[in-house]
Amino acid sequence: MTLLKAYSNPKDFAYYKNFCKEELSSSMPVQEILKLGLCPAVLLPSKAITRRCFPALGLKGGVVTVGNQTTFDDGRGNSLSANDLVNGVKNATVVMEARQVVMKVFEDFTQSWYWILIGLVIAMAVSLLFIFLMRFLAGIMVWIIIALVILVIGYGIFHCYMEYASLKGQPGANVTIQELGLQTDPTIYLQIRQTWLAFRMSRILVAVFLSTSNQAIYKVFNESECTYSRNNCDPANYSTSLMKQQCRDSECLFAFYGGETVYHKYLIALQFYN
Repeated sequence: MTLLKAYSNPKDFAYYKNFCKEELSSSMPVQEILKLGLCPAVLLPSKAITRRCFPALGLKGGVVTVGNQTTFDDGRGNSLSANDLVNGVKNATVVMEARQVVMKVFEDFTQSWYWILIGLVIAMAVSLLFIFLMRFLAGIMVWIIIALVILVIGYGIFHCYMEYASLKGQPGANVTIQELGLQTDPTIYLQIRQTWLAFRMSRILVAVFLSTSNQAIYKVFNESECTYSRNNCDPANYSTSLMKQQCRDSECLFAFYGGETVYHKYLIALQFYN
């Protein structure tokens, strides 16, 4: 129902006044009512969600409806489809979901702040113990850490693959994280297959390729003036190279690990993207 249609029918306008401000007068024209913002231009079936009005969207024969109607009047004489309201509702739910997440995090923090302090104290004690052990058992600790990292990564790959395989064919498991949106219950994300793709084999191969794309860079270092100073060099044949002959006191030393191309410059960004 629009204000323009209700204004022409006294019975409908009497009902429409329930949604208007008290300053409304029956003698006011429609243009003045809208200009002063005394009444909404259109009334749509709605539901109260977190003290906000949202269109009461539904499905009728697989078609989106508002109040059992597939179209509605926007108050300006335009007939719009109920599908036009879906995107607006989606954007509004993102704001509400973000607000719920922030409130839940703040609530959890106020209820468990002492556990956080206890965890920090325990972490400090473990760190001091680790430093003490590294002082006297550095070699053994390094090999233990390497072995534990390999075991943890191996178990992570195995566990993620098993979870990914178990969700095959499950209804709703192929929904993407982007389609799922922001959820206050993190366990929901464990029910979709995309969550367990972090250790997918193709991603591992890409990560290994990116990690092995770096190379050792050697440059010319010298104490006196040299035209080849800071140029790249090869330590394997530097002693017989032209650069060594012209700069006797120069040396070919390791500079850094990586590369100087655009690819190597943004290699860390590619790692994060993968």
